[in-house]
Amino acid sequence: MQPQAALELTETTEAKLVDPEVVRSQLARRLADVICIPESQLAPQERHMAGDVLVELLRDADIGLREAVAKRLVMLNEAPRTILMILAKDELKVARHILEKSKSLTDSDLIQIARKVPKTHRLVIAQRRHISDAVVDVLVEFLEEEVVEKVLQNKGANFSETALQRILRMSRNHHRYVELLVLRDEVRPSHGLTMFWWSNHEIRRKILKRFSVARTVLQDSCADLYPKAAETGWSDPAVRKALQFIERRQRNRAAMERSDFDGLEAALESAEQDGLTREITQEISYMAGVKPA
Repeated sequence: MQPQAALELTETTEAKLVDPEVVRSQLARRLADVICIPESQLAPQERHMAGDVLVELLRDADIGLREAVAKRLVMLNEAPRTILMILAKDELKVARHILEKSKSLTDSDLIQIARKVPKTHRLVIAQRRHISDAVVDVLVEFLEEEVVEKVLQNKGANFSETALQRILRMSRNHHRYVELLVLRDEVRPSHGLTMFWWSNHEIRRKILKRFSVARTVLQDSCADLYPKAAETGWSDPAVRKALQFIERRQRNRAAMERSDFDGLEAALESAEQDGLTREITQEISYMAGVKPA
């Protein structure tokens, strides 16, 4: 049996029994199927041609069809960029499939999208399995609390120093950021010290537990250098500063030996019982290795 020839574009049927929207939907789904054909079976030019035609069909399509196409294209490694960008900026119901799961979107695409969509869309981007530091920088730029919190909670997000510093400044007035920052691997001791002063008691405990250092290994490895540096008269300021930092363990041992108190803890207990006078404040500062004001 010979296959029935397709109608010429100029031909019409006598009865109009088929809804035009049904035909549009079927054509769009067929084109989406073509786009999803494996690379080994479809030339790139034909794939992009199908994508261009599909773009035109979707411009006036209902939201149900646009969402169906978005779901179909989301797992492709090389979906046509034009249609992905359009769907990614669509209504949230459509866009969320592309923004959260599409493997075809590059960092450049995500940055461009993030700057042109509302917060609801950026919130979805913040939940992607992997987010580069460049994309995180843009998400943080908008200073949107929900988005920043979602990115901080995302273990697959990478933070640059720029983003961390921006969030640190914001954390003074948003204590939830402090709770999330202290759990991030990218946070260094200097960041922890910055947050420490406006953190609550429990967070301060976490910061101290994470970043406090005994320095035993450092001291053992550098022990023989102290007499050598002393023989030079401590002529190298950088060496002197480094060895002093390694040796003191956050406390000034010389000041503790001169103090009337048995130790830093004893001084703190005295301050708690008798009040924090200027004299005892200076004593605590010297023993702690902090220059008093």
